[in-house]
Amino acid sequence: VIDGCDYILHVASPWPIVANEHTVTVAVEGTSNVLKVAATIPTIKKVVLTSSCVAINDGHKNGSRVFNEECWTDLQNAKVENYARSKTLAEKTAWDFWNTLEPTTRFQLTVINPTFVVGPVLSDQSHGSSTIMARMMDVRSCPASPKVSLGMVDVRDVARAHIRAMVTPESDGQRILVTATPSAWFADIARWLGEEFRDQGAFMF
Repeated sequence: VIDGCDYILHVASPWPIVANEHTVTVAVEGTSNVLKVAATIPTIKKVVLTSSCVAINDGHKNGSRVFNEECWTDLQNAKVENYARSKTLAEKTAWDFWNTLEPTTRFQLTVINPTFVVGPVLSDQSHGSSTIMARMMDVRSCPASPKVSLGMVDVRDVARAHIRAMVTPESDGQRILVTATPSAWFADIARWLGEEFRDQGAFMF
């Protein structure tokens, strides 16, 4: 399928609300298989891999800390959930494999680490962040807003980041954290959704 291609974009897998050990296995094996195939095709110039911020900022002690692309999720922390574990192990697998290749002949690798991705969906299926947004618009499944803030990013900006990384040599060998600032509180997200969708039948609190 990818014979003769110049680039591979290995984009995000569906985000299950409840992840299990199978989620970890699929993520790691899927990423490994893509890179192993890419290494056999001489026309491949670069692979852009979608990882996540949860490969960066999970499993650390609470407190004020600035996370950047040099940080990794602490997999020694038993509280790290399987989704974060899957993204971290898949990305580590990618870098470990890439570093075994001959530097003068290997394809280039860039990893995109987005925060909570929101925006228009391309299918009728609902996964991960879109499911959470839908639940927040139904007071029957989300009767209250947790006191939590999170980084968010528009899916269209994430797509642009992939394309720019694909064609920009300066991104070679880099992890790129993609997010909008500042982060958003769930209460504010619920208010924004209510302002937009309450008149369309959303059961907002």
